[in-house]
Amino acid sequence: MNRKVKWTVFFLVSFFNLSHPVLAQEEIADSYEEAFRKETIRLQETIDSPGTYFVDLTYDHQGEMIKKQVKVTVTGEQTIIEKEIAIDAQPIEVTTTEVKSFTKEDWIRLGQAKAWETKDGETLPIIDVGMQELKPEIGSYPLTFQTIHDVSITVQVNVLRDTKTDFKSNQENGWHERLPSDHPIGWEQYEVFLKWMIQIGLFASLLIPLVFLLTQYFVTEATIKKIIQAMIQNLK
Repeated sequence: MNRKVKWTVFFLVSFFNLSHPVLAQEEIADSYEEAFRKETIRLQETIDSPGTYFVDLTYDHQGEMIKKQVKVTVTGEQTIIEKEIAIDAQPIEVTTTEVKSFTKEDWIRLGQAKAWETKDGETLPIIDVGMQELKPEIGSYPLTFQTIHDVSITVQVNVLRDTKTDFKSNQENGWHERLPSDHPIGWEQYEVFLKWMIQIGLFASLLIPLVFLLTQYFVTEATIKKIIQAMIQNLK
């Protein structure tokens, strides 16, 4: 092989290596348990809500790379699992007025209530919402969500004072109080305030030296008058 051919082969091999970079090797866990643990942690960090998810695990088993799909059930602080059925919901905060008007659908939405089968992740319906103990009064009350096979979860509902309704009632009864605004001061109000402050600052920067000069003038004039009067008296 002559020198020209060698350089041609070298160039082609180099070009192939540059245009086909070595792909990063897939991380392989040392065991099934380690792979399962890592995937569970990853799910907990990335998903928005509890549930059962199917994931692919890659791990080493006696020198052989194994790929296997498994199910991972991620639970929350409130999750209850019974009979391969999971149910989850969150505590709720509402006002005294909202308690009177909310429907079952409203409570399910606010409580983010959900149920599913842990064997396949299939979503199950919330078939009942126990609202019997709720009262339109300030306090904390239990609220129960139930799915199939009598699997249920109970969360706390914190009922708070409805300031807007109380304000309206006080106005009708002759009371007066200030209601916090739902719309805080915007940039336009700040801009107007800033312009006023700049104008006042400029006016003050002109007025203060003028007052100082006038004061100095009158003080100096009075002093000169006294000196002249003293000189006249000495001449007499």
